[in-house]
Amino acid sequence: MKKSLPLFQALFDKNEAKFLQLVKSGRFPLHDTDPAGRMLLSNAVVAEMADAVAYLIEHQPTPTAGDAKGWTALHFAAYGNNVALARQLLAVFPLVDLKDAAGNTPLWRAVYEENKEMVIFLLAQGADPTLENERGDSPLGVAKEHGMEDLLTVLGG
Repeated sequence: MKKSLPLFQALFDKNEAKFLQLVKSGRFPLHDTDPAGRMLLSNAVVAEMADAVAYLIEHQPTPTAGDAKGWTALHFAAYGNNVALARQLLAVFPLVDLKDAAGNTPLWRAVYEENKEMVIFLLAQGADPTLENERGDSPLGVAKEHGMEDLLTVLGG
């Protein structure tokens, strides 16, 4: 991360113009990760920077890579209920059921966070509400267990 620190700092500061200026200079490696193992793309999703996400989708060496917990950029979009960025990611990498280290899919994350708009979107993209994580919990099961009636209707449960 040391060489790419200015890129991560611009993302942390939510300064998209500065990030794009720096990244397009070609002076910084795009494969570095932050201390949590997150690639620049995941950080751009967390910062909600659509233009930075678009640039990194095209240029980052492994855009579907997960961090130390296996969270991909799509997991972060699901967590933050950012449907626009999820759409942007899935348009290029249609891997809707990627699992993190605990076996949770982006749909599981969206259900757990009660992000109904994201749940609807991910289901429309083909996400499987019955996929279980390492503990045997599925998105549908989480909604049932926690009495998420709104989501149960959407999930078909």
